[in-house]
Amino acid sequence: MCLDTEVCSPPHVTLMDSTDLSRKLKRAGVTFPCVCKPLVAHGTKLAHQMAIVFNEAAFETMKYPCVAQQFISHNAVLYKIFVVGKAHFLVQRPSIKNLTALDEKTTIFFDSHDVSKPSASSHLNEIDQRVSTQSPPDHRVIAAVARQFRTKMNLLLFGIDLIIETATRKHYIIDINSFPGYEGVPNFLDALGDTLVDRLNGCSVAEQTSLSASAQLQKLQRPSRPANVGSAGLTGVGGESSD
Repeated sequence: MCLDTEVCSPPHVTLMDSTDLSRKLKRAGVTFPCVCKPLVAHGTKLAHQMAIVFNEAAFETMKYPCVAQQFISHNAVLYKIFVVGKAHFLVQRPSIKNLTALDEKTTIFFDSHDVSKPSASSHLNEIDQRVSTQSPPDHRVIAAVARQFRTKMNLLLFGIDLIIETATRKHYIIDINSFPGYEGVPNFLDALGDTLVDRLNGCSVAEQTSLSASAQLQKLQRPSRPANVGSAGLTGVGGESSD
């Protein structure tokens, strides 16, 4: 599924059991390696327990129901889009290193929270030095993604996990979380306060989306500044709390 030519979600399929596994994976376009995720609500510890599998035999040890999602090599860089009302923020985090079907044979079990926390440091976070340094996502793309999901889900507090494929630079949304931790977001309480005031004043999600779009347009019309992801790996974008 693609929002536009630049943003997609990886091929994936929900599996209730291992019956007819090969046909289900092929029909969904999922190839190896793939990420196996539990089909449970966000907020539970089990939701973070995942595995990268390299062959069908590995599914014999998986817990069902689960989601099998195509693994996209993204050179160990994850971007978290945090939405707070009409504002959104982009935070860079560590992620899983590049992998191919030929790299491993043994299933890799991991906790997604541990792998992507700011202080994460493990062999799974290794960046391929042969690949040129990855530039941050286009802020206009991020603004469009935040705006579309804000409207479609009718939510004001949520997070989107986004990666950029190493070979193609295509953007992929790999997860969406309701009320995430917001770790690393600057002035979060200010943005939250503004959101609560808007709600108390009767401003709907659609109206906040419209306000956000207007603010983004005004910002794009001003002289642009070079994109900068600082040492903390963070760039605030969108809304009135972006600077």
